[in-house]
Amino acid sequence: MALLFAISFAATAATSKHEAEEQLGFERLKLLRYFMRRIDGSLAKAKILLYPSIEALQALVIYLSTLRTHDTSRAVWVLGGIAIRLAESLGVHQDGLRLGLSPFEAETRCRLWWIVTALDSSAPEDHGFDSTIADLSQSIRTPLNANDADLFPQMAELPAEKEEWTEMTFSLANLDIHRTLRQTVVASRSKEISEQEKAIQNVQDVIWQRSLRLADPTKPLCQVADAVLRISVLKTLFLCNLRSWLSNSSVRSEASSRYRRLPDKIFIAAVDLLEKVYILQSGRASRGFSWFYQQRPQLYAVFLVLHALKDGPDRLDADRAWRAVDNYSTCLTDFEEAHERKGRTSCVWRILGPLREAARESRRQMANGTFHLHSGEHGPQSSGIVELNNDATGASAMSDSSSRLPESYETLRQADPFAMEGMTFDSILAWQDFSGWFDVGQNTL
Repeated sequence: MALLFAISFAATAATSKHEAEEQLGFERLKLLRYFMRRIDGSLAKAKILLYPSIEALQALVIYLSTLRTHDTSRAVWVLGGIAIRLAESLGVHQDGLRLGLSPFEAETRCRLWWIVTALDSSAPEDHGFDSTIADLSQSIRTPLNANDADLFPQMAELPAEKEEWTEMTFSLANLDIHRTLRQTVVASRSKEISEQEKAIQNVQDVIWQRSLRLADPTKPLCQVADAVLRISVLKTLFLCNLRSWLSNSSVRSEASSRYRRLPDKIFIAAVDLLEKVYILQSGRASRGFSWFYQQRPQLYAVFLVLHALKDGPDRLDADRAWRAVDNYSTCLTDFEEAHERKGRTSCVWRILGPLREAARESRRQMANGTFHLHSGEHGPQSSGIVELNNDATGASAMSDSSSRLPESYETLRQADPFAMEGMTFDSILAWQDFSGWFDVGQNTL
C-alpha cells in the first residue's frame, strides 16, 4: 500500500491547487497531508527498517522525489539518509548481474540506486550539509537509455541502448548535469575565476552533445531538460563568482557593509537568475512542470539581492532587482503555506520578511534623502555586467508578509540560531555551505 500512496502523493504534488480541486474534488494540501499520513503508516506497518524491501524503498524514493515541492524542513534530508542505508542493505548499490539477478531486476535496481543518489545530492543542500555519497566512486553503471517497454521480467539479456530520446533520457540528463558540473567545479576550484568560468561553460556543450542532442525541442519534457541545463550552468557560474568574491580578505573584514561593495557582475547575475527561474517556477513557460522547478528555490540569489539592496538601494538596476524579488517571492508561497498549516512559520520566511522590510526601508530612505552610507564605504564595484537574455516580464505584487513577522532579523539571530537552518540556502549545485554569510557572531544587518 505504501507504493500506491506514494504514487498518489507524487501525482497530487504535481498538480496545481486549482487542478486538484477541479479534478480531484479536494484541497491540494489536505490531500498531500492525507497521503503523507498513509505513507508513514504503511511504511511503519511494513517495519521497513527491520525488513527492508525493494517495493518499500521504491515507495520511499517516489515520496521523497516530490516531498521537496512543498516542505523545506530537514525531513527530506533525514529520510534520504534512511533511503541510502536501506538501498545499501538490499545491495541496490551493486551490479545486479554480478549478484546473479536477472537482467530485468538488475536494470530496475540500477535505476533505483541512481535516483537515490540524485536525492542525496540535492536534499542536503537545503541545509548546508555535504552530500553523503556525492562524487564517490560508483561500482554500478548508470542506467541504460531505454524505454520502459524495452524491459520485461522474462528478458534474457539487457536491451541495447537507443540513440534517441527515451523515457530515461530526462533522468539521465539530470544525473549527468549534476555530476559533471559538480566534478568540474571541484576540479577547478584552485584556478582563477576566469578559468573556472570557461570550464563550466564547456560543460554545457559536453552535456548537450551527450544527452540533449537527442531532444525534440517541440516536446515539453525536452524543453524542461534544456532549461535545467541552462539554469544549472547559470547558477554554477553565479556561485563560483560569489565564492571567489567572498573569499577576498577585504570582503571578509567588512562583514557589516560588504554587500554595498558587491560587484555589479554578481548582482546582475543573481537578478537574472531570479527572473529566469521565476518564469519556470511560476508555470508561465511550462505549467505542467512548474512543480519540478519549485523543488529548487533560489534562496542564494534572493537573499543576496536583498542584502545588496539593503546596503545599496541606489545600485545599478535596483528597480529591476525589486521586480525580480517580488515576482520570485510568489513562488515561495507553497513553502510558507505548508509550514503555516503545521502551526509554524518556516525559517526561510522568518528571515526573509524582516530582511526584505529592511531593504524596503533603505529604499524609502533613499527616496526621501535620509539614507546614509557607513563611513569608509564605497559604491558597488563594476566588474562588467553579465550579458544574459532577460526574458522576465513585469512585476506581480505580493502581499507583505513582514506584518506577520514582527521579529527583527537581529533578534532571531541571537535568540534562535537554529532558525538559521533555512539560511544555508538551497542550490542545485551549492554543496559548499554559504551559511557563513549569516554567522551568528557577526552583525550583517
